[in-house]
Amino acid sequence: MRKHVKRQLDMLNDEIEDYHELMSMEDTMRFFHISRSKMYTAIKSGLLPPPIKVLGTKTSRELKGELREIRERHVAGEDENQIRQLVSRQVANRRKALQKAPVSNQPRKLAQRRTPSGTRHKAREGSGKTAGLDAA
Repeated sequence: MRKHVKRQLDMLNDEIEDYHELMSMEDTMRFFHISRSKMYTAIKSGLLPPPIKVLGTKTSRELKGELREIRERHVAGEDENQIRQLVSRQVANRRKALQKAPVSNQPRKLAQRRTPSGTRHKAREGSGKTAGLDAA
């Protein structure tokens, strides 16, 4: 009995880790066997969740767990309205997770630095000239 329970817990842990794995848009197309235009049409119509923009890059990704859940519902025979409700719940869960994240939405204050003359000014401010030394 204990081996059986341990195996189930291991499978559950693998599923949880796998849920948050990110898939490229090309992988998403292969996952559903659809073209790029069909995928973006499905996103626009609410049948697929919008992709997640990866910070610092120009790439977008999808959560593997969300896509797997959508595919399972398709296989189970749910209609498009039920799939749309699922996708809207997934997007709402993403928003809740972002609100709980410790990252601040407040703009950061620019760092103060000293110039060679000893005066302070904000980094990246103005046209690159030091504060108070603009030519007249």
